[in-house]
Amino acid sequence: MKKYSDCPNNNFNASIKRDYRIRIPLPRGLAENAMPMDFGCVYGEVTTCQKSAALFDYSFLLRALIKGPDAVQGVSEICGRDFSDLRVGGIRYGLLTDRDGWLISDLTIWRSKIDHLEVIAGGVGDLADIKKALIGYNLTIVDLSEDTAVFSVQGPKTNLVLSKIAENINMSKIPYFSFRDINLAGAACRVGRLGYTGLDGVEILCAVEDAARLWELLSERITPAGFSAANYLRLKAGLPLFTNEFKPLVSAADIGLRRVRPQGNLPADCRAPRASRICFSARFGSSSGGSKKTISSLLWTPEDEFPPEPGRLAVTSIIEDLISDKHIGMGYVAFSQIGKPKLSPSSFLKNIRVTQEFFNR
Repeated sequence: MKKYSDCPNNNFNASIKRDYRIRIPLPRGLAENAMPMDFGCVYGEVTTCQKSAALFDYSFLLRALIKGPDAVQGVSEICGRDFSDLRVGGIRYGLLTDRDGWLISDLTIWRSKIDHLEVIAGGVGDLADIKKALIGYNLTIVDLSEDTAVFSVQGPKTNLVLSKIAENINMSKIPYFSFRDINLAGAACRVGRLGYTGLDGVEILCAVEDAARLWELLSERITPAGFSAANYLRLKAGLPLFTNEFKPLVSAADIGLRRVRPQGNLPADCRAPRASRICFSARFGSSSGGSKKTISSLLWTPEDEFPPEPGRLAVTSIIEDLISDKHIGMGYVAFSQIGKPKLSPSSFLKNIRVTQEFFNR
């Protein structure tokens, strides 16, 4: 990651290229090259997002409309969460599991009509898994992914910036985890108040044919940012990334999100937590050299034990901190280790300190 000292002339705006082109169609599902890693300086993108607002291109997201008499029942059952009381114009978080109750992906559910639920997901195979799980229900699934672009504006000045662009609407009037259909500079958009940074922000859904023009309009007023900035911000906020934190066989209880999936006939192994998700900071030992190869080698693999032994850490995400010489990350410890901040050093990680804990009793 580029830190502030690496930015050209310590001036982040000077490194931004405004001629970034929307790649339509984008790779669907979180995959290699699904979004830019950065736009010149990760530190600048992060600090701009924290202090003002940043613009992200999330057009790799999968979007499906599930409609019909059994739409709400079907989605509720596959997510283990009741969506019948979700109001029209509301959004709710959901977790998708396999038949054994192990997590596959996370979703956001947008209710556009009484019998219409829009499901937005990031996994390459999520739509296929959803279709398979909904066989036998009286409903229709329409894939809207190829016709949809998704942008996200995140940061404390999101409302201020977007309200100057939107026609006849104050963005701050959109409640958290709700959406409105509005016009942004001539483009029909669906704007939901949510995001993946832990900061205030919105996601903007628009038609593919409006994407390039809308991106150009937004990027003239808002600093573009890439995956590295989003990844750093979500780790600071303690938000899991399904491609990383769902890689081991974990349940909603293990990841600390049982409240999101309170229902469903789950096996006993998935009802009680075996592990607990944590955020941590650590230093590299002198032998590691801090190389990318070493960082990658620290990540949990299917060959590793899970849950980890007491006192050990199963690392699922790790990156360089932008403001210190440490690394920050996310992972799992044995459930018996909750509240015990002392973790044994690994062959490379030293001075491991738990900064956040997420667990279900």
